[in-house]
Amino acid sequence: MNQDLLIKYAKLLTGYCCDIKKGQRVLVRSSYLAEPFILACQKEILDRGASCELSIGVQGFSKQYYEFSNNEQLDMIPSLYQYAIEHFDVIISISAPHNLFELKGTDEAKLARHQAALKPVKTTMMKRSNEGDLKWVICNYPTDSLAEAANMTLSDYTDFIADACFLTTDNPTAKWQQLSDNQERYVEVLNRASKIHYQAEHVDISFSTTDRIWINSDGKRN
Repeated sequence: MNQDLLIKYAKLLTGYCCDIKKGQRVLVRSSYLAEPFILACQKEILDRGASCELSIGVQGFSKQYYEFSNNEQLDMIPSLYQYAIEHFDVIISISAPHNLFELKGTDEAKLARHQAALKPVKTTMMKRSNEGDLKWVICNYPTDSLAEAANMTLSDYTDFIADACFLTTDNPTAKWQQLSDNQERYVEVLNRASKIHYQAEHVDISFSTTDRIWINSDGKRN
């Protein structure tokens, strides 16, 4: 991504998505492949008067973890991650993988065991998020692996991300707010309904949505 897009992307995450305030503690999680974007985010976070800390992943780390960990190690909760979930105000996760399929072929029992160990931390994350104490966002930074998975060249995938996030517009935040406002109209209608019914040729499907809540997926928590 060129610098103009990086700045727009960083402003979008720190402003519209997370609304970072002075004095807040922000954790940015990514790989070093996203270095230019990480630095752009750090600048915006500092300009907003917040503090910025970093958690960086390296190629092969997760694969080696599952390959050599025993049950006791799989049951351990990463202390730094747990602390961030419990004490930080904002977590920005930038997906910039070296290999999107790094864990392909990994023992599924090990994956499940470690995910079970992380459940209390994830419960805390959702609780703090629902109470407004923790804001978080996940986004993609173009890498060769992501582009390959999408059957695109890196250049085309970069253009795709830029267009999808409205970074090619003069004011991405205004475009996201417009999308949010438009979707909210549908959310309000759906939250007044209790039954969904699809009908078409060879199709007749209905189901209840009683006691279910529709939430606007507008980039502020995804």
